[in-house]
Amino acid sequence: MSAILIKDKQVRRIFGANCAAREKLIKKLADVDGLNEGSTLLTRAAGRGDTHLMTLLLRHGANPDFRDWQETTPLEYAIGSGENSDVYVLIAFGANLDLADSDGLSPRARLKARTNLPKTLRMLIGMEY
Repeated sequence: MSAILIKDKQVRRIFGANCAAREKLIKKLADVDGLNEGSTLLTRAAGRGDTHLMTLLLRHGANPDFRDWQETTPLEYAIGSGENSDVYVLIAFGANLDLADSDGLSPRARLKARTNLPKTLRMLIGMEY
């Protein structure tokens, strides 16, 4: 877990900023995996379906497998939100598809249980070749 805390004011600025401003604000962070109320910015972005912010954070070194205070990863939030583009981004940046959650289920298992996955995502998780 990160010991660096991100202030509420910083979080609001980053989520409310335009693309160029977000980049500058992220560069100023002491730790891109810093916590705010037990969550990282990447976890929050995944839960909100903010693909652009997720991509910026990952480019700046955010850990795609960082567990928040609920022991949940960004990939689990992205799967829960139903945003396939967020799932693609996290997988592209190395998110672990086999990292089991507190229920013992992996993101791969959760994705395989969904019926509406596009073919490319089914291929990425090993359902089709």
